[in-house]
Amino acid sequence: MLHLIKHFNTVIKHKWFVLVYGRRLHIFWTALVHDTSKFSPTEFIRSAKYYTGVKSPTITEREDNDGVSWICLHHSLRNKHHWQAYIDYNKEGMVIAPINYRHSVEYVADIISASRVYNKKLDWTEIVPYFERQKERYLMHPGNKEFVLWAVIEIRDHGFKSMKKKYMKNKYNEIMAKYSYSVRIPLDKEFFSPTAIKE
Repeated sequence: MLHLIKHFNTVIKHKWFVLVYGRRLHIFWTALVHDTSKFSPTEFIRSAKYYTGVKSPTITEREDNDGVSWICLHHSLRNKHHWQAYIDYNKEGMVIAPINYRHSVEYVADIISASRVYNKKLDWTEIVPYFERQKERYLMHPGNKEFVLWAVIEIRDHGFKSMKKKYMKNKYNEIMAKYSYSVRIPLDKEFFSPTAIKE
């Protein structure tokens, strides 16, 4: 019961910070409805079970579930700021589509908020190296990676006052124009060989 309450408080705190930062980034409505699926039974009950207060429940769930997080699988496909929702597959391999402008900005508010929730004394200089480390293992469109990195550096160096809506949109369009619409990752034959058989 205590974990349910603590997890609920963490979600509310996270949503509050997303709303605060989202308003400053000109996406008030998107920030208001951010992560509503966290209150669904699939996510909320499992998240409370794996709650620690110092890291995402998805990390703890993966440690206890052979690398799989049902919380993350449910959440990512219902919240369009997550890069996992933009991965497709065809006979040539994986195809990564871009996250649109609004949800890219929501992602910026999301990572700042998550940093704030899990780090009570937020040091803005920590967000940039955190994202730089994480982005190498994200299957996120390279244009989105560049935009998010640009945004967190801009906020770190100049604050939210520099993040005017037109300025941000122009920067997003400028960055995305450098890349092809989709990115393809070919899968070799070894990928399809059976690796799940227990010995």
